[in-house]
Amino acid sequence: MDTNIQTDEQVIITGLDTGQQDYDYSMTELAELAQANHMTVVQRVDQVIDRPNPATYFGKGKVEEIAEVAAANHATTIIINDELTPSQLRNLE
Repeated sequence: MDTNIQTDEQVIITGLDTGQQDYDYSMTELAELAQANHMTVVQRVDQVIDRPNPATYFGKGKVEEIAEVAAANHATTIIINDELTPSQLRNLE
């Protein structure tokens, strides 16, 4: 038995679709980058919204959905297609 086999990390990719033309392309690229880094994308969660929530980036209901999806899929990492502010990171943790 080979004990050096690396198991992929379970991740969820998420993003806000604010109407940008390249949104789907950017999410596909994000998934491919995760896979190239030996991560398994178990789910993609999108939210269509005009602008990010200043406190949590996503809306409250979407934050709850992401947490439920992560728990159901045993995901250890959530990758977001944008940079979050320090306060958004704290609030989401």
